[in-house]
Amino acid sequence: MSQFNGESGADVYDRVTTFLDTMHRDFEKHNYPENTLIVSHGLTIRLFLMRWFHWSVEEYESKHNPKNCEIIVMKKQMDDHYIQLGER
Repeated sequence: MSQFNGESGADVYDRVTTFLDTMHRDFEKHNYPENTLIVSHGLTIRLFLMRWFHWSVEEYESKHNPKNCEIIVMKKQMDDHYIQLGER
């Protein structure tokens, strides 16, 4: 971690990848709740969405970091794929 600039995007990307691996294992548990709430910083949320939706770097860079307290809703479809509701 840089003393002046905080954690790099690459470090956050790696942490998000590890988090997603854990989350997918948790999804397989019979008692996992129907909904999940994730609270985090803008860069982490944007990198999470990049990993989840398999965005290219160009697509990721075209998105904004969520504002403080901004809510992002992902809804599971009948085909088990997710969409992001209310995307700007």
